Amino acid sequence: MEQAFNMGIFALFAVLWAGVAYLLFTNPGAVDSFWAWVGDQHLVVQAVIWLLLLPIMAGVWLWETDWHIVARIVLVAGIGFFNLYLFWPFRPGA
Repeated sequence: MEQAFNMGIFALFAVLWAGVAYLLFTNPGAVDSFWAWVGDQHLVVQAVIWLLLLPIMAGVWLWETDWHIVARIVLVAGIGFFNLYLFWPFRPGA
């Protein structure tokens, strides 16, 4: 049962990160709209979204900064890869 849960969480975040990457390359305005939508929610709802989707939200926050585009791409990709590495369910002994 635990292995199934781990695989489900990994699959969920893999799909979410794939969606973020797809939107960043095809329609960056959708990521901006998502960021604005989260910001418009009640503070409790924002806290729940941040808690449940912390790595995704950190990546979106980095994308919304005014840093150089290369730095943002590297940092968002790094968070995505690290997040998926930590949730990888097929490690020996895991």
